[in-house]
Amino acid sequence: MSSRLLLNLLLAGCVAALAAFLFSGTGEPPTETITRLTDTPPGSISRIKIERQAQEPILFTRQEGGWLMTSPYQMPASEARINSLLRLLTVQSHARLDANAIDLTRFRLDPPQVTLRLDDHVFLFGDTEALDERRYVLTEDSVHLINDTLYPQLIAAATFFISPRLLPDAARLLSLQLPEHTLQLIDNQWTIEPAGNIDPATLPVLIKAWQQASAITVSPYAQGQGSGEIHIRLADGGQLLFLMISPPPKLILARPDLGIQYHIDSNTAEQLFVPEEQDDMTGNAAADIP
Repeated sequence: MSSRLLLNLLLAGCVAALAAFLFSGTGEPPTETITRLTDTPPGSISRIKIERQAQEPILFTRQEGGWLMTSPYQMPASEARINSLLRLLTVQSHARLDANAIDLTRFRLDPPQVTLRLDDHVFLFGDTEALDERRYVLTEDSVHLINDTLYPQLIAAATFFISPRLLPDAARLLSLQLPEHTLQLIDNQWTIEPAGNIDPATLPVLIKAWQQASAITVSPYAQGQGSGEIHIRLADGGQLLFLMISPPPKLILARPDLGIQYHIDSNTAEQLFVPEEQDDMTGNAAADIP
């Protein structure tokens, strides 16, 4: 047997022995233990409170149909924003310090920058450390270092947490009064006046666009003169007024009664109005509900 062949056989034997060792019970590397801030399931939380220095607290309560912001606005909350808050319960802690053994003012935890309350769980947010820019968070006598993804949301305006939907979920419209047209549901048909050369088949599409419309951002209402009004009457008796602060393509619709305004992207804005090319005649049009 040549020396090269012998060497290859020895190497193959070593590789096989090493593989057997690694896959054996004694050769498995130890499992890394991941420390979480709590072991509380996010789905068990029913109340949320965000406290910032010199600002009104933001309050949320879980309702049967979702989360509701109760202060400073009375509005449905964004489920995505709420889920971001709840994920803090199970976020990974990269380091832990005994809060009783350190100077909390050094980490800007006394007083804290933000306090987040999830039912009885209290989280105090402090400064970030210089190396990895992770955030110091105090909870249950322990200071943890966590990835700094939530803090920017906690210091955002309260409107950041409002649902971007223009209309309530499952809203059923009876009428839609736009600046240039009025749509009404009559005998299970949508009609529009003035109709121009509008294809009746497009009316349910227009209504559906309103039912599904969402803003890209929600901000406090900047009072000023609008360029038109939009009135909506709902089947449950509700009536909504939108003030058009800015027309498409940079559409901004305000709800003066709620103190907020919706910023709509150009694609969505285009779907909320009758196309100009269809509006060059007079008359009326009607279409059945799909």
